[in-house]
Amino acid sequence: MKINSLYMAVHDRERAKEFYSILFGCKPFLENKAFVFFDVNGFTFGLFDCKNADESKTLGKHVVMGNNCVPNIQVDDVEAVYERVKNLTEIVKPLIYSSHKHRVFYFKDTEGNLIEMYQEI
Repeated sequence: MKINSLYMAVHDRERAKEFYSILFGCKPFLENKAFVFFDVNGFTFGLFDCKNADESKTLGKHVVMGNNCVPNIQVDDVEAVYERVKNLTEIVKPLIYSSHKHRVFYFKDTEGNLIEMYQEI
């Protein structure tokens, strides 16, 4: 088994697209009326606009916005990412040492989803 992608439901597709473009430092590689996809080092991270999806009548009514998934994203320089993110959105837990092997912080994206960023040290 291999997980190749993840997509998160969003309220405001354009707002979320701008946020993640800044966070990931890249533009989406694919967009349609329901999805925006980013390539994050070979992993597909997507945004799902269930209001505009063909599946909105079936899947959309089951989607709970915000905190239904917590992406755990490893970065090379967590301090640099923290400095960039702290001016974009709400920091839920500031940069800390979570163990003797990790530095981590948590924040909410523009849609209320909790995101964890960490660096192995």
